Amino acid sequence: MNEKILNVKELEEEINSSLDSRTVAEIRFRGVTPWWGGDANDEDEIAGRLRWFLRTVYNRFCAKDLSSYMESENFVSQFLGSESSASMYSFSVSNVQFDETNSRSLYRNLERFNFLSLDKKKGITPPIDIKSFDLIILKNMDDEKYDTIIVGGLLITLAYLGIGRVANRGFGRFIPVQCPVIAKEVCENVIKGNVVNAFNSYYNIFKSILKCNGNNDWKLSKVPLAPQLQGEEADTITEIKCEDKKVISLLNAIDRAFLKNTIKVNYYRRIFKQPG
Repeated sequence: MNEKILNVKELEEEINSSLDSRTVAEIRFRGVTPWWGGDANDEDEIAGRLRWFLRTVYNRFCAKDLSSYMESENFVSQFLGSESSASMYSFSVSNVQFDETNSRSLYRNLERFNFLSLDKKKGITPPIDIKSFDLIILKNMDDEKYDTIIVGGLLITLAYLGIGRVANRGFGRFIPVQCPVIAKEVCENVIKGNVVNAFNSYYNIFKSILKCNGNNDWKLSKVPLAPQLQGEEADTITEIKCEDKKVISLLNAIDRAFLKNTIKVNYYRRIFKQPG
């Protein structure tokens, strides 16, 4: 019986060649704000946050029916999959570098951590710094139509939406260390800290690929819309310059901005102990 001897080197080259042909982009990210909770290697969380963001962009510029997520979900499911179809794209996180120094000291002083720690039963652990990680975006089809939408959307998602626990309070933000060829303008604006320009670059890509140029009104929508870039509407991006650039100070400021008492005092001009 003749048996073919396995050539490990050839097999390795074949695997690497296959991966290279499927790789849309490989990006290293560095941490900007501490990450809190969940699994740092959880690609599903990253994909889930990306899906949510893409639906809001579609709802802003393309959707005709804003009574539910159905239309935007049908759009996203074409390339990110659904319960009945596989995703065209997959995401692989590797080389996660942690730095737990601040979690044992500085981040224990965060107001949000102290608040959540009041519930002793939950055993809350403080946020930690992720210094960097690598994200590889892979594709199982030859269709390149949505590549730029995916890569640009991930750059926006990780930099401005965040991942992990209480991401809406500023935790879990990451920016690219270097820019891929795809969505390079979006990436460069993210690195420079040009928030409005980053969103504008991405919106232009999105609208160009999908051939839609609407501007739906959030007041007429039952689903979230991606933010506007200019104007006086409440859903417009507003950049606020902060004197204090310490991460813990900024996170505490964001946390206080979400509190009901803050709204009562600053908007309704009430004493925070008054009902409202």
